[in-house]
Amino acid sequence: MLKTLLLILTVALAVAAFVLVARRGTAFHRIDRVAGSLFASPSAEVFSTAALNGLPEPAERYLRHAIAPGTPLASAVRLSMRGTFLLQRGGERIPMSAEQVLAPPRGFVWKARMGRGLMRISGFDAYYQAQGELRWWLLNLVPLVRGQGPDISRSAAGRLAMESVLVPSSLLPERGARWKEGTEGTLSVGLRVDGEDFEVGLTLDSDGRLLRAQMPRWGDARGDGNFGAFLFEVEAEEERPFGGYTIPSRLKAGWRFADGSFHDFFHAEILEADFSGAGASH
Repeated sequence: MLKTLLLILTVALAVAAFVLVARRGTAFHRIDRVAGSLFASPSAEVFSTAALNGLPEPAERYLRHAIAPGTPLASAVRLSMRGTFLLQRGGERIPMSAEQVLAPPRGFVWKARMGRGLMRISGFDAYYQAQGELRWWLLNLVPLVRGQGPDISRSAAGRLAMESVLVPSSLLPERGARWKEGTEGTLSVGLRVDGEDFEVGLTLDSDGRLLRAQMPRWGDARGDGNFGAFLFEVEAEEERPFGGYTIPSRLKAGWRFADGSFHDFFHAEILEADFSGAGASH
């Protein structure tokens, strides 16, 4: 009898594991199709500095620095990165590797692996067709986090607006970007994502290199389940040219609170940036 019960239990566990693996595989297959549809080929048009006529001087300086003349105007980028992630304030940073397809203002898919040993986490964050989604698994098997709904979508749309700086061609006036120079050298760019307007503040150096991007972004900044608008900040520590585009290659990102503290939960080095659209699905 005991052997029979153990056999039944073993079979049941095997079936449960198979179902979990199959469901995870289905989710990744679906999100890979989304990523393929977002990674569109560049426009036949190429970048000309004439497109910058009439822009505020800092915006012109930034775009001249970020896009080389004659570069095909990209609609998306495929990024490969590594770094660390902080799951909770005061916790330990864990190693991370990730790939992302970023196509402002249409959407993004960010797939990552984090952690080590028995605390290995894998999954994705995504935004497409005006909907945000996140799904994460422990040990590639156990469902850990699944999120959808208005708060997730609004937060993901804000993330997409912020990360537009990684596709500089998306910040050209002909792509709908609205540049504005403020007081004391401040600069902002207005972007629209699925009917919602965002304004990203940029800090540049004298050569036009991006140093910092900031924007109020909807999110669960304190990790307590309460969503609200909090200042989100990306600091660019290094930059590199990739295929005619110069973008931040080492950066950190997180929430900047009213007391000045910075919860920089995301540190990353961009290893590759492909703007070619090669192999894209249409």
